[in-house]
Amino acid sequence: MGENTHIKISEAADVENAFLICCFPSVGMVSSIVGQYLLEHLNLNFSGAISDSRIPAISLVNDGRPMPPVRIYTGAPICKLEDCDKVVLISSEFKVGGELAFSMRDAILNWAKENNITQGIFIDAFARKGSPPPDPSSGEPIVEYEDTPEIDFVGVAATLDGVELIEKMGIPLLEQGLIGGMSGVVLGEARRLGLNMFSILVEADPRFPDARAACALIEKLDDLLSVVDLDTTPLIEEAERIEEQIKSMLEAAESSQNSSNNSSPNSMLYG
Repeated sequence: MGENTHIKISEAADVENAFLICCFPSVGMVSSIVGQYLLEHLNLNFSGAISDSRIPAISLVNDGRPMPPVRIYTGAPICKLEDCDKVVLISSEFKVGGELAFSMRDAILNWAKENNITQGIFIDAFARKGSPPPDPSSGEPIVEYEDTPEIDFVGVAATLDGVELIEKMGIPLLEQGLIGGMSGVVLGEARRLGLNMFSILVEADPRFPDARAACALIEKLDDLLSVVDLDTTPLIEEAERIEEQIKSMLEAAESSQNSSNNSSPNSMLYG
C-alpha cells in the first residue's frame, strides 16, 4: 500500500535523521492550532506536500498564498532530545480515514525509513468527560482517563523508549482506549517496525475550537523543543489568534468545495 500517496519535498530540504511531528485533525481543532504555532515559533520552512487523488482538490489561502491541504515543513530548531538537530512537521486541517489513512501511513513510514527518521510525535486530543460520545466512524479517540480539575493528558508509545520519554514528561500512559485516524494507524505499524513514534493526547472540548487545550499541549512540548517564548504574546492569546485564522481558512475552503461539487460529501474537511 502507499503507491497512490506521494511525498513531494524539495531536494534542498535537509530531513536526514529528523524528528517528525505530525498534526492531523483532532478534537477541538487542537492539532491544527498546535501545528500552526510550531510553524511560526520554530521558524520552519515550507518544503513540500503529500499528494493523493483522495485528498480534497483545494488549496488553503492565507495572506494571498495558496497552500496544499497536507503540507510538509522543515527546519533546525533547538531540540532537547538526543540525536535531534532538525525537525519535519506534517500539518493538515483535513480528516484522514479509511483507505487513505493506510496509504498515507505507508508512504510516511517508508519515506521516514529512507531518511533515517526513527522518532516522532503525533499531536492528538480526546473529548473531555461528560461530552457526547463521538461517532465511531469519526476516528476520534475514545479513552478512559482519570479526570482532574486541570487539563488532562494521556500518552501512547510504540516503543519502550517512547514510554520512558512520556513518563519523564509527567504524562500518564493511556491504559485503555481506542485511537483512530493517522495517530492510530501509524503508531500501530510503528510498533511492528520498532520505530520510536509516540502520541500525546490532551483533553479538549469537542463542541468548539479549544485554544486552551492547545495551549496546555504546547507547554508540554517545551520539554521536547524550545517552543514557548515567554517574552512575546501570552501563549493563550497566540492560540486564540491561530484558532480564528484556521477557522476562517476552513470556512472559505468548505464554502468553495460545496459550491463546486454539491454531490460530493465533505467528510474530509475538518470543522
